[in-house]
Amino acid sequence: MSPHLLYEPHHDGSPLYLDDDTPALGGVVSVRVRTWSGDPVSAMWVRTTHDAEPVFHPCAVVERDGDTVWWEAGLPVHNPVTHYRFLLASGGAAEQQR
Repeated sequence: MSPHLLYEPHHDGSPLYLDDDTPALGGVVSVRVRTWSGDPVSAMWVRTTHDAEPVFHPCAVVERDGDTVWWEAGLPVHNPVTHYRFLLASGGAAEQQR
C-alpha cells in the first residue's frame, strides 16, 4: 500500500463520518469527510438526488486537528435509502462552482 493513500479524502459511513445510520424520513443527517491539511481542497459539496434531480449541499470545514481537516454537511433524508457522493474542488474550480 502506498503511504500516499493516507492523505486521500476519506468517508466510510461509520459513526465517525455519519452521525445517524438510521435517520428518520424528513430528517437531516450530518455527513463528514476527512482530508489532509496539504490537500488542495478548497470547497466540497454532497451530491444527492431529490425527485431524480441532482442536488448539491455545501460542506464546511468544522475542525482542524493537526494534519486533518474535517468537512461536514447536512444531508436531507427524503427516502429510506439515500445515495450520496462528494464533489471536491480546488482553486479556480471552486470559484466557478459558487
